[in-house]
Amino acid sequence: MKGKLFGANVTLKGIIQYVQRDDGDNYYWENIYSVADNGDKYWIDYDAYSDQYTLYQEVGFNEELFRSSGFKTVEPENGDYIKIIEKGIGKVNGVEGEIPMQIQKQSRVAFIDAVGGKGQYSMEWDDQFANLYSGQNVTSVNILNAFGLHDLAEKERKRLKNKIRWKIIDVVVIATLVIAALGILSSYVFTRTIYEDDIAVCDEASLLCDYNNQAGPIKLPSFPFVTRITVNSQLPQVYTKGSEVWKSVAVELTDSSKEPTNAIYYDLYNEYWVEGGESGRETKNTISKDIQVVEGGTYYINLYAESSTNYDADVHNIHITVQTRLAYSTPFVVLLASGISYFLFFRNNKK
Repeated sequence: MKGKLFGANVTLKGIIQYVQRDDGDNYYWENIYSVADNGDKYWIDYDAYSDQYTLYQEVGFNEELFRSSGFKTVEPENGDYIKIIEKGIGKVNGVEGEIPMQIQKQSRVAFIDAVGGKGQYSMEWDDQFANLYSGQNVTSVNILNAFGLHDLAEKERKRLKNKIRWKIIDVVVIATLVIAALGILSSYVFTRTIYEDDIAVCDEASLLCDYNNQAGPIKLPSFPFVTRITVNSQLPQVYTKGSEVWKSVAVELTDSSKEPTNAIYYDLYNEYWVEGGESGRETKNTISKDIQVVEGGTYYINLYAESSTNYDADVHNIHITVQTRLAYSTPFVVLLASGISYFLFFRNNKK
């Protein structure tokens, strides 16, 4: 195949594919050998790890100095100073066509990647040869156009454009995941207990109890904070066989100027029975509820309790805890779930 590189007419001669183990992963790179009409030698290097093309031209260097220095000093004929940035060993995975070195499949070739004041360099050598190349990064579109493959070049241009678009989307989604995770974490890290007390509450059926059944005052913040009210009330541990013991508790949030709101009603059950030699008991003593206070200020919590005749208590001891935290946890959970779903189900199907 013929084309034009650096303004010169060239002919593709052969290709070498190398493989190397890098961080536990196998990846490969390919060197495509081409010769210009004037005899100049060019290599098109494709690195599958970075999906990057580099166009190299062979340059002279002091091979004797390179070998005598233990492969540490590279002195090109163009006078450039070269700094080595990577060394490695590549194994030849395949050879096709004509190449200027006597290598074959499974051969091991050392390489150097370097930079200098006049650009980037690459070097390959073994016991029989040593070649130095200076190069510049190009795109696959440049290469395809250079060899007249314009239709393929247009398809490749669209592929690269789409690849960039998905990279941008990936960055945005990753940033969203980080923000969502931090938001969820902060909503719980900054949870603060603002009120906690044990309240003696009169049973609604009692006529002799004189407790006021109210907790407070409590200063509650408004948005962006959520208030969590947790109530704990224990049932007795002594029962009459075959009987049912229960307690019903109601919690109301109120202030002096508004009707009670955000009520919590729940029942506590304790059952004891004997049937066929088996006995059992079920207990539920604690309940919590998150509420959003529209207007911050001073509030009170009204508590009401009622029990079965088997319990028959005039006073119920109720432990109440009031906490506040940031209100963002729910939307952040949605963002986090959406971001994870993107990477698990959507991204790979579209790319």
